[in-house]
Amino acid sequence: MFTVMGTVCFALGLFSAGTTRVLAHFEFEEGSMQERLCELTNNWTAMTFAWCLLSFSRWVCLPLNITDETMNRVVIALLVSTFAFAIITLLDFLSDGDMTSVEVEKALREIILSLGILVGFSWEQSFDK
Repeated sequence: MFTVMGTVCFALGLFSAGTTRVLAHFEFEEGSMQERLCELTNNWTAMTFAWCLLSFSRWVCLPLNITDETMNRVVIALLVSTFAFAIITLLDFLSDGDMTSVEVEKALREIILSLGILVGFSWEQSFDK
């Protein structure tokens, strides 16, 4: 089940980046149904990607055996924030370079946004407790 969740997270991240690339490649008419459908799909996959990664990180932290629920959520939020910061730094470096096209830069920015949502979700869960 652990591998399945990791694969689903990876697939959702790729799908989110792919829909961003479709939006950037095909210039739909402003306010058209195709544009709204792609943006809706993109937003849905980004949010699902973030929630899926949060659930995945909870599974990864299970072996830590932290019995206090509040401390467990804070540790998860810290680990998720550290992981997201590292990935965001790498993706930002790639998108700022001259080696990527405009479509790829937009897709990378969407993944960065998804990781930002993930950090927000993880801290919201820890503050909720």
